[in-house]
Amino acid sequence: MEGIYKSTIIDRINKMLSDNQFRQYCEDCKKNNINFEYEIKIAEKIARLDISHITIDENLIHMNTPFTEDEVDSQILTFYRALDKICPEGIQLEKTAKENMQYLSHDITKEKNPRSYCCTKFNNDGTAYKKIFVNIEGRIGDISNACHEVCHSLSQSFTKMKKTRDTNMQEVATVMVDVFSNEFLKTRYPHLRVNFIENSILTQIQSVMKAREVLLDGLVIKLMLGETTIDELKKNYGDLYLQNTRILSRCLDNIEKKKFSNMFEKRYLLPQAISQIMLERLMVDPNNTVKQFKTIIEHDTEWSIKDTLQNIGLGSVTEVFDDYIDNFKERTQKLVDEKNLIQKMNKDNELSID
Repeated sequence: MEGIYKSTIIDRINKMLSDNQFRQYCEDCKKNNINFEYEIKIAEKIARLDISHITIDENLIHMNTPFTEDEVDSQILTFYRALDKICPEGIQLEKTAKENMQYLSHDITKEKNPRSYCCTKFNNDGTAYKKIFVNIEGRIGDISNACHEVCHSLSQSFTKMKKTRDTNMQEVATVMVDVFSNEFLKTRYPHLRVNFIENSILTQIQSVMKAREVLLDGLVIKLMLGETTIDELKKNYGDLYLQNTRILSRCLDNIEKKKFSNMFEKRYLLPQAISQIMLERLMVDPNNTVKQFKTIIEHDTEWSIKDTLQNIGLGSVTEVFDDYIDNFKERTQKLVDEKNLIQKMNKDNELSID
């Protein structure tokens, strides 16, 4: 059965290789990305981080009693109010978020895709169209996800319809919100603390998986352009994509449906690396960290990613990625240890009560 399945994969790859239209598309993808080779290099470094020893307890991620829509909306404002309290200077996050809640919807029946989003565009008559859609999935990360999408609406790209100078800036503030809000919610829901820790661990695993998707997309482009061979890919990347073919199968599905993602998930890799440093800063210097966060939002349409890193004192892109990669194991293990300790304490408490 396994041999038949792998044969099917090979047949699909051969079909892809004979698709000249897709080959031209791949050529355009590479030509339009001046950072192609660098992004593949970074994606591979993250993709090869060892996560094989980490297991996720899905019972901690999926909630028996999900957050309600009203609860999610209320906690969005509570979170941004807390940031304003830490640093009253600059943009008033709660006020802006509250104004933009008029565009928020949780109605999945009107959506073609269940993925949450925030968008703005000009209608044909010149009027502005704005919408924030948040899908409440019954997961521990639902509130953080909602805070993330509302964070997009805090940018002048939403409030003033300004064009973003550097697309690499689009997820910087929002991914910081992911980690900040997850930390904040531990205090709001102390009985769910272990769940939020598990969500942090899951986020790091997902970051590695996103890097593997980015890397695979890049390798597909190189394969289609004759810059590598199937044999070379099997030899060098078989451990990532052939032992478990789920990522490869999903990539082939997208290609066959004319929905090749073209390294789409790369937009989250650098923001995730930035967010880990900023979270550590938040723990020791909350006022200045939130001040920097607000400054990013206020300037995210005009600053480049290099401007941002310089203005908040994070060095170069390479330095930020190196920090993420070098400290990945230690940071993740710290979360695992914290989770195990809380679970042990909870279990000991239950035994003492009995």
